[in-house]
Amino acid sequence: MRKFFSISITLTLLTLLYVYQNVEIINIGYGITKQEQLLSTYLDEHKQLVYNLNKLESPFTLCERLSSESIELVEADVQNIYYACVKAEQEKPLSPRISMLDRFFDSITLTAEARDSK
Repeated sequence: MRKFFSISITLTLLTLLYVYQNVEIINIGYGITKQEQLLSTYLDEHKQLVYNLNKLESPFTLCERLSSESIELVEADVQNIYYACVKAEQEKPLSPRISMLDRFFDSITLTAEARDSK
């Protein structure tokens, strides 16, 4: 009888260990799949950003765009440069807006201070 219980407990523990391992394998598989999808998304975004960066900063692209829009870059003549001077208007100090709630609490505080000082 004792041998039967020991064998059944051992088999139960081995079965539970087997089931636990299979569950962990499945969970790890789902985790790997999720990480691969995330990696694929990040790689696609990286490729798109690198393409956009190359497209924006490429001198060849800039030259093509300028020529297609018939824009010519010329050196500025010192005599044609004008500087604009803008005078700042005198700023009036803004009066702080006091809300009704602040006025109410100020009146209570002033009244309380006046009562204490008498």
